[in-house]
Amino acid sequence: MSCYYFDTSAFLKLWLPEKEQPLVRSYYEEADACVSSRLLLLETATALHCLRQERVLSAKEFKAAKERVTFTLERFNLLSMDSVVPAAMELLSKVDRLRSLDAIHLASTIQLSSTFICFDQRLRRAAAKLGLPLLPE
Repeated sequence: MSCYYFDTSAFLKLWLPEKEQPLVRSYYEEADACVSSRLLLLETATALHCLRQERVLSAKEFKAAKERVTFTLERFNLLSMDSVVPAAMELLSKVDRLRSLDAIHLASTIQLSSTFICFDQRLRRAAAKLGLPLLPE
């Protein structure tokens, strides 16, 4: 069974027109389970609002993006952050300069025994240091 954890950098590529979009969509379609932390909700909302405020998205595109996000999230199982904060705190001593929200994503991935899908290079290095299965390879 393929269980894929999408961090926010990967999740955004499901519906934003970026070069990696076809690859991320293929992961989404082949996964038996798509998972993430509830943190994904806040980070995605933040990204959408920034894109709107920077006028990268028009009001119409912003509304359509929010609808696509809502539809896409229906397939996701979202893990409560409460359950992973202690594990995230432990990761801070294992990975140099690990950001707190990144630690939550990594601890969630570990707890869910998932393959980690991520495009943030700093976070990918941390995941590799922890020995997590990582996509893209």
